[in-house]
Formats: sequence, structure tokens, C-alpha cells
Amino acid sequence: MLFRSGTIFTRGTERTKQKVKWGYYLAPGYYVSDESMVYSKVSYIYLKTDPDGNRSPEPNFFSIGYGLGYRYSINQDNLLSVEWMNLPTGKKSFSNFKNGAEISPNMSILSVGWAKKF
Repeated sequence: MLFRSGTIFTRGTERTKQKVKWGYYLAPGYYVSDESMVYSKVSYIYLKTDPDGNRSPEPNFFSIGYGLGYRYSINQDNLLSVEWMNLPTGKKSFSNFKNGAEISPNMSILSVGWAKKF
């Protein structure tokens, strides 16, 4: 599955916009009952960083993420889910920052969702 999101980081008067540009994940699960499932998640994510909101060719990050989730089915056509995911990254130099900062945009994401089967 492909997904996208964005986050803003600040350091003094400098701002950095962090986006998940694209990513893929695999989420094998185990049904604990007819209505509920627990699953793990492994992902490969490409993160894009833009200083002060300006587009920049650097730095970009790749992350191998991991997470856990729970999905519950209500009346067989409504799905509720809760998921936690961690996206660790390495540290890179960020020459476009005024102070030449190094950043490591590790992200933890908690999401709650609802889906309807048709």
C-alpha cells in the first residue's frame, strides 16, 4: 500500500517540512476471533525534507519501519483499526539550514481508522 504524510520540524527561526513521499508495507496478521485481527507491519519508506518550506534536493531519507496493529470488524462491513508505526532514520547533514544542522527525522505514528466494505 502507498501512503503519504507531512510533519514540520523547527530549530530557532528555521523550519523544515518532512514528508513521506512514498512507501510500501507488508502487514501479515492473525485472526484472534471471527471479528478481530492483530497484525505486524514492516515498511520501506522514502522521506523528503524541505528547509524553510522551499523545495530542496537534499537531504532525503529511506527508512525501514515496523509496527503493530489491531483491526475489529463490526457487522461484517465496518472495520475499526488502531496502529502504531516507527520510522527510524540515520543522521544527515543539512547544508540548506542557515546553521548547517544535522537532522535525524525519526518518526512514530499512531493512527486510528475506520473502513466500510461495499
